[in-house]
Amino acid sequence: MGYDSRIVIIGGGFIGLNLAKRLTPSYDRVTVFDRNLPTEPHADPATFVQGDFLDIKLLKNIIAEHDIVIHCLSTTTPSSSNQDPIFDISTNLIGSVNLLKAMVECNTKKIIFVSSGGTVYGLNQYPKEDDPRMAICSYGIVKSAVEDYICMYSYQYHLEYMILRLTNPYGPMQKPGNGLGVIGNFLDCVIKGLPITIFGDGTATRDYIYIDDFSQIVETLIRQNQWNIITNVGSGYSADLNTLCELIVKNVSDRILVNRVEKRSCDLNVNSPKTDRLRELIPKFQFTNIEDGIKKYYRWLTQS
Repeated sequence: MGYDSRIVIIGGGFIGLNLAKRLTPSYDRVTVFDRNLPTEPHADPATFVQGDFLDIKLLKNIIAEHDIVIHCLSTTTPSSSNQDPIFDISTNLIGSVNLLKAMVECNTKKIIFVSSGGTVYGLNQYPKEDDPRMAICSYGIVKSAVEDYICMYSYQYHLEYMILRLTNPYGPMQKPGNGLGVIGNFLDCVIKGLPITIFGDGTATRDYIYIDDFSQIVETLIRQNQWNIITNVGSGYSADLNTLCELIVKNVSDRILVNRVEKRSCDLNVNSPKTDRLRELIPKFQFTNIEDGIKKYYRWLTQS
């Protein structure tokens, strides 16, 4: 499929809005479905539809008008999901299965699922796509289960899919303070003159990817018709929390305050999924340098 594709993005948060901004100029129709409308027209002229993910009738009406579904909605975060696993299951898992069922009934055959490279593998520090998935939080367990249902629906009903196990995206439209986005939360503290809170000794290491890179990767994979794939999606660059502080001092602030507290049980020491498969799919892709990404994100935060 190409430029005449009609795309619906389920989830109008940080990732969904950036995908809409990237895809809207090139495709026949881009619709964003979320329970909240954006407060400003980030992705104009994308169409925004307000509604509940669990409203099956409304969901079917929207899906019927589109060729590709991009599913990036979640009602929980990795740190919050264990507080109420039943809520996580009843909203995210059941909602996703209803979405797949609606796709079959509407004869919409393509789905892109934004999964989690940071949680589905559990304690595995440098996982590859074929490694066992042994999540240790409800968020990762549900993401993994949705992946399995997508594969089941693909086998039974011939849906085509991309399962993208995203690492840690950061950048414009990610608003600090919602339990996600360590870079955004660090920069927000710098802007407000508050101490940066670091859990543990600061050696917790993650792969970070600038959100514009992720959006461009999604668009590239669609144009290349790279369906029925499962791949980790990250920059291949990992940094620990202490290094992030050093990069912030180097690039946006001469001085920061740091408050070190006890490590949380949900925090993995290292999570840096291997990205060899992604680089085989898009070998010429140029990722944003993390220092450039931090500066761009800082400018957006101070101007928004």
